[in-house]
Amino acid sequence: MAREKYMKIAKASDSDFDKMYADMLLQFPAEEMKTREAFDSLRRDENYECCILEKDGGMAGYFCAYIAGDTSVALLDHFAIASSMHGCGLGSEALRLITARYANCKGILLEVEKPNPLDPNTLRRIKFYKSNGAYKINADYLLPGGGDSAVPMDLYFINCAGFDGRISAEEIMQTVKIVFERVHASFPNAGAVWKTIERSFSAGE
Repeated sequence: MAREKYMKIAKASDSDFDKMYADMLLQFPAEEMKTREAFDSLRRDENYECCILEKDGGMAGYFCAYIAGDTSVALLDHFAIASSMHGCGLGSEALRLITARYANCKGILLEVEKPNPLDPNTLRRIKFYKSNGAYKINADYLLPGGGDSAVPMDLYFINCAGFDGRISAEEIMQTVKIVFERVHASFPNAGAVWKTIERSFSAGE
C-alpha cells in the first residue's frame, strides 16, 4: 500500500478519542484540562468536534474546536501534534488543514500561554502561531481551571480565507462569552472568571 503523502482530517471515533485524551494528559498542563466526562458531553454538541490528523495510517495529531455560530468564529480548544510525532515538521501543515476546514468562519480563536523566558516552549508556540498568520488580540484573558484557579493566557486570531479584515473587540467578547457558556462551563469557576474578563473588556472600550 502506498504511503500517504499528505495529512488529512477525520472525525475522532470513540477509540480515537481515547488515544487523544491520553496524549492530551501528557502534553497539556493539568489546570487546562477538562475531565473526560466534560469532553464526552461536549462531543454530543453539534457545534463541537474532535478530530484526528491522519498521516501514514496513524494519528499524527489532533484538535478539538467549537463553532460559535452567532459570531462565525471557531475556537481551537485543543490542538497538538501527537507526542510520538514531535520534530517531524507537521505543525504548519496541520494548522493549514484546520483553517481550511473552517473556511466558512471569519477565523479561528486561539488561547495561547503567555510568553515565559524560563519556558522556551511558550516562546516557540507563539512564534509558530505568528508565522502561520495569527495576530494577538488586545485583551486580558484568563482560562478557568480546576478549583478556584485561573490561568492568564493571551488570545490570538487567525483569519480564514473569506475574511481579510481584523476581528473586532465586540466580536471577540461575544465569542468568549459563548465559549464560557458552552465549552468552559464544566469548570466550577467559569462564571466568576468570565465576569473578570467581561470587566476587563468593558474597561478597555
